[in-house]
Amino acid sequence: MGMLKEMFSDNPEESFQKREPVLLAKASYTSNSEMILSGYKTFQKKYVIKKVILKMLLVVIAIVSSVLMLLTSESGDIRPIFMILICVAIGAYFISQPIKNQKEVKKSAEQLEGTEYDIEITDQTIKITMPSAENNEKEEVSSESESTDMPEELETEENGVPTTLIHLDGAVDIIDRDDMFVICVGKKYVFIVPQDVFSEEELENTRRKLAAVMGIRYKIDD
Repeated sequence: MGMLKEMFSDNPEESFQKREPVLLAKASYTSNSEMILSGYKTFQKKYVIKKVILKMLLVVIAIVSSVLMLLTSESGDIRPIFMILICVAIGAYFISQPIKNQKEVKKSAEQLEGTEYDIEITDQTIKITMPSAENNEKEEVSSESESTDMPEELETEENGVPTTLIHLDGAVDIIDRDDMFVICVGKKYVFIVPQDVFSEEELENTRRKLAAVMGIRYKIDD
């Protein structure tokens, strides 16, 4: 009865947290700017570019409507021209933001070059620790430069060592590439973890367990 109660609980996240976490993989790795930028581009391809395309479609529709208004309006009416200029400016902004964010990520990644991290992956959490540099920034990049609030899925431990704890039962996606894990939290924070630091057994076990736990939020990069 206890197992059935847990399976059909009204609060799946509560049942998820009651279980003892199972360690899947544990390793250390060194930050690499090329790796971070490559992983961030994968994140942009999966999430950011799709949003930009949708926004640009709306901009194009607005421009077409303004052009039709211009053709049917009275001579001397500058409102359609004004609307077209606004639409073009908005479209340019939508296109420039991903490029700007990518440049910021590249700059941050170069500053983090060579920083060492420890990582522990369980079937409930991913824990990333920076044991060698207490005052350095964590290897996380934000896809939204205006975002400053830490999401609920992230916890930073105050134990003297900079540590980020990512809860997999929240708004967390993982993109599994052949060479790295791209961990996306709230589609705003991105963590890049190389796969060659894990053994083949750890990788196979991690992929199988996380795919089962996360479902469609665990994505294989194609």
